[in-house]
Formats: sequence, C-alpha cells, structure tokens
Amino acid sequence: MKTAILWFGLEGQSTYKFLTSQQWVSPSDITIIDEKDIQIPQWSKLISWKLCFDAIVNFDVVRRSPWITDTIIKKKLSDIDIFDVVKEKFTSQSQYFFDNYNGYSIWITWTKWKSTISMMTYLTLMESWLKVELVWNVWKPIMDVIDFTNQPDYVVFEISSFMLESLGSFRFNIWIFNTLFSTHTSEHWGFDPYVLAKTRILDNSDIYLIWHQAYKELDHLWYSSKLKESIEYGANWKYSFSNWAFCIDSVKVLWDEWMQLLWEHNRTNVCSTLWICDILNIDFKHFRTVLEWFKGLEHRVEALWKKHWIFWINDAIATTPQATMAALDTFKNEVDTLFYWWIEWDYDHSWVIDRIHKYWVKNIILFPDSGHNILEWLDNSHNYLETREMEEAVKFAIKHTEQSKIALLSCWSPSFSCWSGFKEKWNLFKKYVSTC
Repeated sequence: MKTAILWFGLEGQSTYKFLTSQQWVSPSDITIIDEKDIQIPQWSKLISWKLCFDAIVNFDVVRRSPWITDTIIKKKLSDIDIFDVVKEKFTSQSQYFFDNYNGYSIWITWTKWKSTISMMTYLTLMESWLKVELVWNVWKPIMDVIDFTNQPDYVVFEISSFMLESLGSFRFNIWIFNTLFSTHTSEHWGFDPYVLAKTRILDNSDIYLIWHQAYKELDHLWYSSKLKESIEYGANWKYSFSNWAFCIDSVKVLWDEWMQLLWEHNRTNVCSTLWICDILNIDFKHFRTVLEWFKGLEHRVEALWKKHWIFWINDAIATTPQATMAALDTFKNEVDTLFYWWIEWDYDHSWVIDRIHKYWVKNIILFPDSGHNILEWLDNSHNYLETREMEEAVKFAIKHTEQSKIALLSCWSPSFSCWSGFKEKWNLFKKYVSTC
C-alpha cells in the first residue's frame, strides 16, 4: 500500500516508527511529504517542493499530522478541487485511537489552560491507583503513549481543534469544554469553522461539562438546544468555587488553603476535575493530595528564580490576550516589566492594555511586529524596547525592573516572527535570565 506521511514533525516521525515497527508498511512504500528539505529514514522517499501537497493524489493512504487541517491542505493545493478527490485518503493517529481503543476516555478541549487541567486530571486518576495514560495535544503522540495490545483502563486526552476537524467517526465518554477564544483562525479559515471543529464533540459525547462563561458564548452562537443537556460548572449552583472552598451543589468538599496552583482561574479549572472525581466515584482525598503538591506545568506561570533582585516569571505558553490578562490579574502591581508580542489575529487586546494601565506596568519589551500597534494604546510614560533578540530584552529588563518586582514573559500571542515557536522562546528566556 502506497503510504504518505504528510509532514514529518513530532507526530509524523511517531507514525513512521509505529508503521514500520508493526511491519504494516515497508519503509520503501512510505513517502514523506514536507515543504522542507529534511533528513528522512533510509529507504523511504521525500517529496519537498512548493506544491508538494499536490502529490497526495498518488497515494492510497495519507497519514497527516494534527495541525495539517483541511483548510491548510486546501490552501496548499494548486487546485482546490483536488481536495474532493483525496479527502477520503486521509487518516490520523487520533482516528486510529478512536477505531481501536476500548477503555474509558476523558476528553478535554478549549482554547487555553487545557494542558493544566489534563495533567491535574491524569495525576488524580494515578493517585487513585487507576490504570491511566495521558495524551497531550503537542507533547506526546498517541502511538508513542498507548499500547493498544495492553490498553489502559482510562485515557485523559487533551484534544485540539485540529485533531477534531479531521476525525471521521468517534465517540467520547466524558468531554470538558472550558474557554473559547478567537485563535487559529488562519488554520481554520475563520473563527466560526474553529468553533465548529471544537463543538463537534457535542454530538459525540456521553456526558459533557461546560464552563459557565463558555456556555454563554456557545449559547450566543447556535448551540442552545444541545447545550441544555450539558452540566455547567463554575456557576454557583453546581461545581463551583466560593469562600475559599470547592463546592458541589453549594456543599463544601475541598478547601483551597493548601492548593499550590497560582491564578484565580485555576480555581475554576479545579472545579472541572472535581466533577470528574464525582462522576467516577473517586475519593476527593486523592484529588486533594495532588493539589497539595502540583504547582502547574513548565512555562505556565512558572517562577524561575529571583536574580538581580528581580522575580522572573515564565508564562511562555500564554498565546492569547486572555492568558496574559489572567497573569496580570494574578500578580497585579508586582509586575514591572512585560515581554510583549502582537499578532494581527481576531484578538481583543484592550483587556490587556487596560491592565497595563491599571497595574502600572512601567516597562514594555516589544518584539516584532508590536511597535506600530502598542504605541497607539500607550503613552510615552512607559519605557520601551523594540527588539527581536531575547538577550537584549533580558538585559533591558535587568536594567529597568524595580528590585523585588516581577519581569513577566507572557506574550499573549504567538511569536513566530522571531522564533520557531514557544519552545525556542522559553529556552532562550531561561538561558539569558541565568547567564546575563
């Protein structure tokens, strides 16, 4: 069978390893399709040129990486009509999971903070001595994690809009939906298709939980009839946080005085895992044990260290205005320097600008293409640095940040104009904070 692997990144390499190790496909029958001239395994072939996506018509099966959405493919083809010819050839690791996994699946999707809640849920099930695995959207490809010959009883799956858009038939046991922000519009050809991809789960889940703010947003769109079947959390009447305690139907079941996670919004996120414990009859003491030591994920409001009498906070995964807004609301007037990006997506930056004024963030570091935008919002009473070099940015922060105040890397939009992605960005940030 002539097989193509569309894009040879983390998941593409995982797919290759799985196919060849299972001896389902010979390396000589695999062709890698990637726009870059990359190194590939011996015996396989590479197609890499400007219109390499057109080559998919020549294969029986095309195994694509999750971020290669239908929209991306249509944009890359020389003739959009080609897509109708080849669309039945596509498959993915996510589809393989649905076709072959027989256990209980917990699916977590939203725009931001899904990684934190996925890890918190996974750790709680682990603490309860359940046989569970965690599949992360951009961290662990499914075929690297799940042994389908010895399946775990539970899988916690952080699923993206990219994965959802490309799925054929699928079914969830539990689905959790939190935030809904305008993002990934270029990959989905607009905000509405992005929402449609996310909300495919409404028709394919046994039970679903929706954060009350997201409920209002979806209800405002076109899902009101289906949403009536959901459980709403964060609201006062069900799974909620109030008066320093987590409640179920206003009955206090856990207190937050020993909780290690920062940020107020994480109190809301805890409510969703509380619901999972309730649904699965997990003793809340196991969840409490996790909350007593779990401080969050790397690069998510991560306190690096105090150096040069400055507290350095790494929030590199924050790639929406709402995420940066939450960081500023957490630290308030303690933030003296903000590392800043801007991208021309359908983002509402006014919330962050309001907080820059409210908390008087004095020093703003501008990475491309921020300068011409931010100066329309802020006056000259702030210190500015326009740069594309992280080392220069860190040195500026050292010079201008007041002692015992915070220098916050919370970029509120992707920074691909400077680096390959947030991994390269946070590695440079850590490097120069430690060496400058």
